[in-house]
Amino acid sequence: FLMIRRPPRSTQSRSSAASDVYKRQVHGESNSQKKSSQTNSLQMFKLGFRSMTNHFRYAQKLQQLRFFATSNGLKYTQSHEWVRYDEDTQEIFVGITDYAQRELGDIVHVDLPEVGTKFTTGQPLCVIESVKVAADVYTPVTGQVSKHNSLVKEDPSLINRSAEEEWLLGLIVQKFNDLEGLMTKEQYDEYLKTLEK
Repeated sequence: FLMIRRPPRSTQSRSSAASDVYKRQVHGESNSQKKSSQTNSLQMFKLGFRSMTNHFRYAQKLQQLRFFATSNGLKYTQSHEWVRYDEDTQEIFVGITDYAQRELGDIVHVDLPEVGTKFTTGQPLCVIESVKVAADVYTPVTGQVSKHNSLVKEDPSLINRSAEEEWLLGLIVQKFNDLEGLMTKEQYDEYLKTLEK
């Protein structure tokens, strides 16, 4: 009969070792491809999330700009404060209306809170004193004081001379929706007519 000879033990061992190396290489490449695929998927997800976030911020900023696209760039409250949005600093600036300064008379003192003070909508924001009376100014939004007008603090009569140009406080707004109930200049003028009746 035909005798089948086996290769030497050392040759068989080398062949087996080579096979193991090949398997490890293939397996390693497979794992590497999987990791690369997972990394790419994660990067794609991050890019998509970042794009959605940027889109949301842009839409929110556009909404803010449209909200303040009024005849004079101001919005008004029924308690006679005005509000202006600064696109560059993304802050809200608050002052009192011309009607309010006429009602107060000659203003002699303005008591402003410290920067960093937090307020919720409707709270007294600061106090303005005139020769006739002391009056509270109310915050139209929930936010934090970011700055105050030192010129007005040093010379309160600036408010009498240009009330709707001289701001009192800057605020970082936490809830932009708080501003939705504010009036345009035209709406505020109509509101003032109802007070004269």
